[in-house]
Amino acid sequence: MRTATSAVVVMKVFTVTSHARCGPRASGLPFRRFLPAVAVDAMAWCALHIAIGTAAGEAARQIETWVGRGSWILAILLAVGVAAVSLIRRRAAARAGSTETRS
Repeated sequence: MRTATSAVVVMKVFTVTSHARCGPRASGLPFRRFLPAVAVDAMAWCALHIAIGTAAGEAARQIETWVGRGSWILAILLAVGVAAVSLIRRRAAARAGSTETRS
């Protein structure tokens, strides 16, 4: 559980720092007002995820396992799809290029 908690905290800190770079300009708030609000949000978000993980216990581990497997399957399918589209476009471009040179 400690690893999952650390991962959530690290991910949220990354989110906070990225918001801290872009957020004040996008929201129009001065940085000194924006950063404390985002820090409170980060702590609340982490507390929520830790509480859900603690309450769910073993079920959360099982869900995490299935989501992990599903994301790998999705990533593989996405890679195959991108490769297929790339191959089809490359073949179409080669055909169009060979047709133009014959004319």
